[in-house]
Amino acid sequence: MNSDQAHLPGRPRIIAHRGGAAEQAQNTLGAFRACVGSGIDGVEFDVHQARDGVLIIHHDAWLDRSTDGHGAVAVHTAQALAALKVRGAAEGPPRLDDALEALGTDPRLELHLEVKTDHRGRVPDGLVQRCLEAAAARGLTDRLVITSFRADDLECAVTTCPGLRTALAIQLSTSWMVGGLEVLVERGLRIPGCVISLESLLARTNLEWLLEIAPGRLGVWNADDEDDLRFWLGQPVRQIITDRPTLALRLRDD
Repeated sequence: MNSDQAHLPGRPRIIAHRGGAAEQAQNTLGAFRACVGSGIDGVEFDVHQARDGVLIIHHDAWLDRSTDGHGAVAVHTAQALAALKVRGAAEGPPRLDDALEALGTDPRLELHLEVKTDHRGRVPDGLVQRCLEAAAARGLTDRLVITSFRADDLECAVTTCPGLRTALAIQLSTSWMVGGLEVLVERGLRIPGCVISLESLLARTNLEWLLEIAPGRLGVWNADDEDDLRFWLGQPVRQIITDRPTLALRLRDD
């Protein structure tokens, strides 16, 4: 299948959100290993920086909601984080290096790496660069899709690494802070090849305009129930990020 076919209705790429958070313990090595060889097209995961500078896979800036730990990720060392347990798993938040090692074994998987803000609402200095270096060290740059809610991060990434694939994540609750949806989408479109990735309801309510302004560059998240997945599988979107990649894959390919 060529890249154009992937944009046709029924053939968008299926990306496992946090490794498939409705099917596995989110953002764990167990979840990532379950994605390897599964037939899905990519895995989305989130990167923070620990107190000692080690890059850690975890969604929230805080530990309390999804682990047995407490407090901000950024104030703990990597060793302390490794001693925790992610809810529903017998393991703690993995290091980025270990996640890349696990996911790197399946050459068809895109690696949608989202850089996260810390508990103070900022992306640590050098975080994007260090993520790029970690991927490059394993020969995975061509499979990398750097994702952020901040266009600044993506502009920095493509300046550092021309030709890098990126995705600008957009949600209604934050788009107003930068001048509204149209301003943010148009800024993302100025980044060469950047995917405009919107939360599902926001994308639905603006679909006609989005398909006109961003053909071939539109993605959605999180489409999780069957009706929502069927709807997006019928649209010419580039990718669907979902907590239920097994269901999405079955609906798409069967």
